[in-house]
Amino acid sequence: MTRNRLASILLPLLFTTFVTPRPLEGQEPRPYRVLLVISGQWKDPRSFLIADGGEFQTMVTLFKSWGTPFDIVRLDQRVLSPNDVLDMQRRPRYGAIVWDADSDDEIRPQDYGVLKDAVEHYHISLIAIGDR
Repeated sequence: MTRNRLASILLPLLFTTFVTPRPLEGQEPRPYRVLLVISGQWKDPRSFLIADGGEFQTMVTLFKSWGTPFDIVRLDQRVLSPNDVLDMQRRPRYGAIVWDADSDDEIRPQDYGVLKDAVEHYHISLIAIGDR
């Protein structure tokens, strides 16, 4: 009886210890935060009111309803910089970047090397949203 009881306690513990995915040794887990990058989808120039439907409003609604913390960068008003994706200690600020910038909209000249560094060096996931 005690063997069965001991096995019923130890087996789930061993299973969760060895089978549950963990970050690699020496790596910190990714932050639970998303950066939403858009171009001209936000019609309000002061960035207060989200209206007019479209995928931008849908994305914001999904993030809010899922309880996912997120920030928005507007490429029609600013240039993407490393400070947008890294914190003050040069660690990733976000676990993922959702790229929803429409190529038809007019945006400021960008240094896309920031995205390359974020993905390759800081292991931030990149999700690109596009139309067919």
